[in-house]
Amino acid sequence: MALSTDKAVGPPAAAHRLDENKLCTYLRASVPELSELSHISSKQFSHGQSNPTYLLETNLGKFVMRKKPPGQVLASAHAVDREFRILAALANTPVPVPRVYCLCQDDAVLGTPFYVMEHMQGRIFTDVSMQGASCQERRAAYQSLAATLGKLHSVKPTEVGLGNYSRNHGYCARQVWRWKQQYLAQLDAEPLQEMQQLIQWLESHVPAADSDPAQTRISHGDYRLDNVVLHPTDAGRVLGVLDWELSALGYPLADLAYCCLAYHLDDSTRCIFPALSEPLAAGIPSEQDFVAAYCKERGCDLPGELEWTFCIALSLFRCAAIVAGVGARARMGNASSKDALRAGSPEVSRQVRRDDTSASDDSASSSAASNSGFDPSPRVQDLIRRVTAFMQQHIYPSEHAFEAHAKDPATKWKISPLNEQLKLKAKAAGLWNLWLPADLKAKLKHLAAHAPAEEEGILLGAGLSNLDYAYLSEIMGRSVWASEIFNCSAPDTGNMEVLARYGSVQQQERWLLPLLRGHIRSCFAMTEPEVASSDATNIRSAICRNGAGYTVSGHKWWASGAMDPRCAVSIFMGKTDPEAETYRQQSMILVPMDAPGVSILRPLDVFGYDDAPHGHAEVMYQDVQVPASNLLLGEGRGFEIAQGRLGPGRLHHCMRMVGMGNRSVELMAQRALQRIAFKGPIASQGAFRSQLATCRVELDAARLTVLAAADALDKHGNKKARGQIAAAKFLTPNTVLKVIDTAIQVHGGGGVSNDFVLASLWAGLYYNVPGTWDLKHDSTSKRTSQEDLAMLVSSWGECLASQVGQVVDFTEHLRQAGLDAGEIDEFLDAQPSLTFSLWFAASPSGVGSLQLELELGDQRGSLGDVFARGLGSASNRRPSGEQVFLALRSQKLVVRESKWQQARLILPGLPKGARYARVVISGQQVSLGGYGLPSEDSGTQFTQPELRWGASQVLEGDAAAVLCCSAVALDMDPNAAPGNIITMWNSAN
Repeated sequence: MALSTDKAVGPPAAAHRLDENKLCTYLRASVPELSELSHISSKQFSHGQSNPTYLLETNLGKFVMRKKPPGQVLASAHAVDREFRILAALANTPVPVPRVYCLCQDDAVLGTPFYVMEHMQGRIFTDVSMQGASCQERRAAYQSLAATLGKLHSVKPTEVGLGNYSRNHGYCARQVWRWKQQYLAQLDAEPLQEMQQLIQWLESHVPAADSDPAQTRISHGDYRLDNVVLHPTDAGRVLGVLDWELSALGYPLADLAYCCLAYHLDDSTRCIFPALSEPLAAGIPSEQDFVAAYCKERGCDLPGELEWTFCIALSLFRCAAIVAGVGARARMGNASSKDALRAGSPEVSRQVRRDDTSASDDSASSSAASNSGFDPSPRVQDLIRRVTAFMQQHIYPSEHAFEAHAKDPATKWKISPLNEQLKLKAKAAGLWNLWLPADLKAKLKHLAAHAPAEEEGILLGAGLSNLDYAYLSEIMGRSVWASEIFNCSAPDTGNMEVLARYGSVQQQERWLLPLLRGHIRSCFAMTEPEVASSDATNIRSAICRNGAGYTVSGHKWWASGAMDPRCAVSIFMGKTDPEAETYRQQSMILVPMDAPGVSILRPLDVFGYDDAPHGHAEVMYQDVQVPASNLLLGEGRGFEIAQGRLGPGRLHHCMRMVGMGNRSVELMAQRALQRIAFKGPIASQGAFRSQLATCRVELDAARLTVLAAADALDKHGNKKARGQIAAAKFLTPNTVLKVIDTAIQVHGGGGVSNDFVLASLWAGLYYNVPGTWDLKHDSTSKRTSQEDLAMLVSSWGECLASQVGQVVDFTEHLRQAGLDAGEIDEFLDAQPSLTFSLWFAASPSGVGSLQLELELGDQRGSLGDVFARGLGSASNRRPSGEQVFLALRSQKLVVRESKWQQARLILPGLPKGARYARVVISGQQVSLGGYGLPSEDSGTQFTQPELRWGASQVLEGDAAAVLCCSAVALDMDPNAAPGNIITMWNSAN
């Protein structure tokens, strides 16, 4: 609802009535522009709970007055003099504020201090959903709201005379202390334990930047939609920012987070704190988009995850304290709003506290829970309730109809009308594309403009984290039909993610948009009958360049979804260059299913189930002509795409399995209570109770493993979370398979029949397990930790010792140890900064340090622990004089005699373009330039006979900067930990 700034007024409350004659006399004498003032008629604005605000109608026009409320109030609150000062300071900045005329601090005039400012004719929206406004107005208003805050935070306080407005550092820490004191002061009982825990968490997680004065900006303190005046007709124009009561020099992200509170609250607090209901009204941006608009205006980066978590938690904690304060003032009769008493009621206060403590575990606006229990955020708790209700109301009652449709030969390969009806209901309920993560939602916002207005708010989902979405996957997994109803089913989710992350704008508009709308479906064509396709390097299908396009040929099977009559496109994986490096041979390309040369050979059954109408198919691609614009990301990027596609999809699948397991346990328990065996219900037998308990415990273990993997994926990304993902993928199907098998046994003969869902669940799950179980188990053992992974190359010291002077491909050594390219990339990318240290004596009494840092492309420190434990069994053997090992980190080598000579250094396994960053010799920096490694597998010779200990000289070389050292003998420090090594030899020898 929009309030007109001259109509949302009424007679002042008894406690807030003004002496209009005295006010008129004062203004006439104090403000030159008002010297002709003859009369004043005052009305009080109905909006606001802090400082009473009045509309002054005079013979000279309309003005607005803000006044400190009467009665006992908090010492630091309601300081109208501070409001006046900041408005005056911002008058000549890009920040829109009303002009101020005077400040009166003489209580003899009206009883409390006040100031007068200009009246701005415009609109104030008290409803954050902007009911009654058009989609375009909402979008423009929120865009300008974000941009205006960005403008405010771009103003440096010292440049407008506000350098001493308040302390210029420690804002967040002070806010935690202040609201803690206010919250405790308003309580009439013991504080909640959860609130005490939250306070402790806030006190221990204050951002480091909070203490940096350079980060300090002007903080409004209460910035939100209903504190700005919008133009009467142009919602994209903010005329003025109001209500500066809580302003200070502060932490800008705290201001932004408080403005975003509406995304985190619900209707229970609407009487005092606005809340945005899901789905968002058309035109209102997601929180991610709003934050992005703010950052764009400021020219700053998006906030970090933990930093944003803290700011949201602090803002919610403020809510609890404010509610308590408003309630206290209302009971004393000096709150300025008639809604204040209801807003401060214990019921609302408790609700805000619940939101507060729950949200404190939310790692970001829609990010993963950071506590060890992986509690779902309040936002996803609401979605859990809604999805569960939808399942109970629509999905479960429709399962028999879906089954009948899928078994009827006349209809099985046709789409069920009931399916399409339920999809429309899910859309209307805002339960659509829930799988889409927040980063992709922000990236794909350009697609929303191509969707109908009624779909704009739900097209890109809720922007959930992987952890939050895992809870919804669990619920959907209870029915094999559910995921598609919410447009959250495989393989479409994985294919949509590929298009979102790697597709061009043209590809996204052509294929991704109809997939997001649910108008078409897709399949993923990778597996081939002739080879073990779990190893993508085995792929034989070809993608050959033919001028302006590509010719696609190959034999694929187990293309899930290819039988669906709505399947319009396949993501095809094949080789574009069989002669390229092993993991640069494959590419992915979009192939329309109706293209000439694409033929479905047959549907494939899974233990007799054809999974109609979705189905799995054997597909032949024979000389299919595809335009070059259909290639994804570029030639040789297929393996990269495949690895990026697997992480989230695997976890979605795992959590759906957990849902299957939960339903199986429930069916098992119900059956055991109903069936009588040996004169008693099966549930009364100790053997069954033991089985049930085992199923429950193991299923919970699998569930927590998946949640931990989802949390790791949110916090660390796909590569670094692969170990946890592999563990979840290994444990979950095997656990759930055992649970379903136990449930089948409890059901007896009925369990293997189609009268119950168990047989189809078991069949669909089982075919995924045996073929990948050992691989996942082996992969998990390799990925458990960086140290465990490093153990795989413990023999590489022997490898180096036997290949002195030879070019050694370290990545090939890892492949021989059983790691695939994705695991190698994961290992390399996860390493800390690469620093080699060689401790040696130039003379018997002198010891110095030489450090070398390596930089790979734009990434520094990508090799770190590559050579972890590399010495292995060689660590106790004295190397010959021709071998010199530079040890990473603390490994010490004592060189009895040394001199600089001509040498050649070859680093094994480095990509092209690697270069040294710098060398520090005894504290003196010696620049090595930015020399790239040569393309051939050799080092570059370099002669520098004059380089001496402590010297500072520029080393020069044609392609690679080279250091060398020869030694008569080397002694390993026996107390040093096994180091990470690289080989160097003296080419003069």
